[in-house]
Amino acid sequence: MIIELKLDATNWLEATWMDGAAQVRCVSYHPTQIDMLRADAAAMGTPLDEHQAMLAEWVASYVPPPADPAALRAALSAQLAGEYERRMQIIATGYPPSERESWPVQTGEARALLADPATATPWIDAAAAARGLGRVELAHRIVAKDDAYRVIHGTLTGVRQALEDAIGAAGDDVQTLQAIDVTTGWPGIS
Repeated sequence: MIIELKLDATNWLEATWMDGAAQVRCVSYHPTQIDMLRADAAAMGTPLDEHQAMLAEWVASYVPPPADPAALRAALSAQLAGEYERRMQIIATGYPPSERESWPVQTGEARALLADPATATPWIDAAAAARGLGRVELAHRIVAKDDAYRVIHGTLTGVRQALEDAIGAAGDDVQTLQAIDVTTGWPGIS
């Protein structure tokens, strides 16, 4: 005879029964296993509706354990990092990593060239010659792209930092932590 039957809202069923002098506990996680366990319980002589009523009563009275604020903060921080990286990759798409590695050189040379046309710019000189462009024209293009990138990068980083601040300010307030949505507040690139 079943002496205890538990159902969790996260899809597991646990049954405990006596088999002679031994207590037996079985836990099922998959819907098919749950159905099989219910069938086994019914075969043991206790009517299925009694189990269903017991389950319904248990589910109705179930109070989940309190959420752990540290775990919530860690989960939010991980989700936020993933969302930030996903959005940063959108603006970097189309540029191979080896070209992105040269961005500091490109922007440094471009800004130096525009400030002083006599400045040595080996990277810009080589790239401009290969593209058939004037070095000053290429420098202007690089600076324009860099300025646009900095605005987008700064905005995304600012949103990430604001969400980090919200997570930190929530402290141990579980309700406030649960209300934080790290997918909102970002600019319209997705």
